[in-house]
Amino acid sequence: MKYIVMVLVTILIYSLWKTDVTIIFLAAALFFITIPLVIASLVIFIKSCRLRTLNQRILFGIGIFNILFFLFSFLSEKCSPEQMAGFYEDNKVELNALAAYTHKALIPKSTLTLEFEDDTIAIFHVKAPHDTLISQHWDDANVKRDSLMKVVGLSQEELEHIKAKLKNLGCISISTDSHSEYTEIGYKRVGMGMYSFILYHRAMTPKEYKAYREGEEFIPYNKYVVFEFGQGAFGDLTFPGKEEYLRKH
Repeated sequence: MKYIVMVLVTILIYSLWKTDVTIIFLAAALFFITIPLVIASLVIFIKSCRLRTLNQRILFGIGIFNILFFLFSFLSEKCSPEQMAGFYEDNKVELNALAAYTHKALIPKSTLTLEFEDDTIAIFHVKAPHDTLISQHWDDANVKRDSLMKVVGLSQEELEHIKAKLKNLGCISISTDSHSEYTEIGYKRVGMGMYSFILYHRAMTPKEYKAYREGEEFIPYNKYVVFEFGQGAFGDLTFPGKEEYLRKH
């Protein structure tokens, strides 16, 4: 049982490092299991520090590996406002073109959220013109792809175009609706945090700009672009490095 606990924690850290969307959402939803699991692994590791038996040495070794793996996965991958600004400036033509293309591809009054993991659709949320709630799909996103495409009016060619453009940019998701003033492109996940670009199709009003500047999870870059940070189920909601970035700009 102790080995199972330690290995499950290793799998959890690996899934967070690889930003496996399904595992991340599952871990967040089952926090009442994952948190005790992590605590149990720490207790096992501490007790194994005695190194008196072979089992204790093996468990200690797994514990050291998990700690180093955790530090590597969360310290090696970071995302700062400066990094997002640099990425946007290097790719703004492609980002804005993709946002406009996806926005125009939808049928009137429909909503779409697409996220890819490698070449697989990890998230495919849609809302039909006359629906009041968004239909959310994670595990069955690929299975129901064709029917979900019809809901928002996407053709196979349009879906492949969006997928290819996201892959070329190194981004993972896109979210918009036909009547929205902006499109959101998911830049990357770091742990359970999600960094995105909110790309306006027209200039923001001073009131909108001010609201983003005051919002904890947003950093307005200019009148057309906002950087967004979504922490998820755990952690501080404030965009990391926001205060320092705003002081400089």
